[in-house]
Amino acid sequence: MSDKGKALREYSFGIFLGSMIPLFAKLVELPSDYLIFWRSAIALFVLFFLLQIRKVKLKLNNKSDFWALIFLGVLFGLNWVLFFKSVQVSSVAIGTLSLFTYPVIASLLEPFVFKERFELKNLIPALILLLGISFLVPEFSLSNQMTTGVVLGLCSSVILATRNVLVRKYTSKYDAQLILFYNILGAFLVLLPSLFMNFKSSISGSDWLYLLILGAFFTPMVHTLLVRAIRRLSARVAGVIGGLNPIFATFYAFLLFGTIPDLRTMIGGCVILSAVFIEAWRVS
Repeated sequence: MSDKGKALREYSFGIFLGSMIPLFAKLVELPSDYLIFWRSAIALFVLFFLLQIRKVKLKLNNKSDFWALIFLGVLFGLNWVLFFKSVQVSSVAIGTLSLFTYPVIASLLEPFVFKERFELKNLIPALILLLGISFLVPEFSLSNQMTTGVVLGLCSSVILATRNVLVRKYTSKYDAQLILFYNILGAFLVLLPSLFMNFKSSISGSDWLYLLILGAFFTPMVHTLLVRAIRRLSARVAGVIGGLNPIFATFYAFLLFGTIPDLRTMIGGCVILSAVFIEAWRVS
């Protein structure tokens, strides 16, 4: 199999697995910050073990890279907390569709971060995105759980887009799992207070099982597959395959919880995904 074919298979499998992650927000009955703290703690231990097996040195080139990756990890952790909270208060469909606006948001941020010329055609996917979001919001009131879910999901999307744009500087310098290790270390540190804030919260046996599966398997596996594959795929192919994430997640939620998105959510989802596909096609 060619390198491109292998990358396509790895990326598709990563999206397939990644679309199951929102389900844990519903399965684990813990506050989102406490849930993500344990996800980070478990993933950090597993990644340390994997890096030792692969004999990847933990030492970075300089202190500035260390603090930069820790800061990006703080963003990573906040993204996870807001995304899981979005799913908890609304639905898997609302949470994943709101989060998946991040490719378009990233395209708006990149010209400013990398001091590139901003082109007006960049606004076309963004305007389509706004239209799709308008369908997801049932009413402009935070007293509505679905609206709250959309707002939390969009905040998560902005943070994820910012992190993904900034981390580009380091993907060519360091191993993908090493970057993830320091990112999750940052997430672990910023969420450490949640351990003391929720120390009275009991964690059931089933919650521990789900946390172990999420932290030990899904977190390191999905990130490694996606980062390793995306370097060998065009933006268009990655965008189109990535667009399956909310669709798969919604389907899994239907199978597991019996939830079916309403018509407005489905229309909004189609519009949002069309904006993502247009952006992927434009930059390819």
